[in-house]
Amino acid sequence: HYLDTGELPERPTADEVCNTILRHAQMELELKGEYTAVREMRKHIAWYTAGYPRSAALRRKVNEIEDFETLKETVQQIFTVIQSGCAGKCASDSGGNMPIRQNGLLI
Repeated sequence: HYLDTGELPERPTADEVCNTILRHAQMELELKGEYTAVREMRKHIAWYTAGYPRSAALRRKVNEIEDFETLKETVQQIFTVIQSGCAGKCASDSGGNMPIRQNGLLI
């Protein structure tokens, strides 16, 4: 797109990123098994979420996950918060360094 028009494409929506992460994680699981897939997805999730509000807190949370189901649930919860506009509490509201709890999830 950029080479043809000189315009950057629109950033994917949070829903698109969430679905891509979950699809990627499922493929990793099928290919490499749960142990390796979960650990490899930790770094991929960090890349996918760079630039989102509270992404550093998300990385800390994801790096603690040991199983696929928890990874899936955490990604879905985080993107629910992102899609809701962080319920009015994004990084800029707290100077970017205070954790925020949303629906029992530390973001």
